[in-house]
Amino acid sequence: MNKDYYNELINEQIRYLLEKEELLNREITEIATTFEYHSLEDNVSLDRLEIGSINEKRQQIFTISELIHNLDKLKIKVVE
Repeated sequence: MNKDYYNELINEQIRYLLEKEELLNREITEIATTFEYHSLEDNVSLDRLEIGSINEKRQQIFTISELIHNLDKLKIKVVE
């Protein structure tokens, strides 16, 4: 396997993970926005399920970031 092909496979995985991370960030924003755009008089609060969902998605984002970092370290550097 040549290094360009190998690096491209890694780049494809990184792009996929970045898309997944963006999707998770959007989902967190949607949950938080529902809460944010209500006034105190509306008596709207995040329930445990929503908070748990946000925390789970944050953990997934952290894990994805670690995977991206580790994949980037696996790339074969071009030596000139």
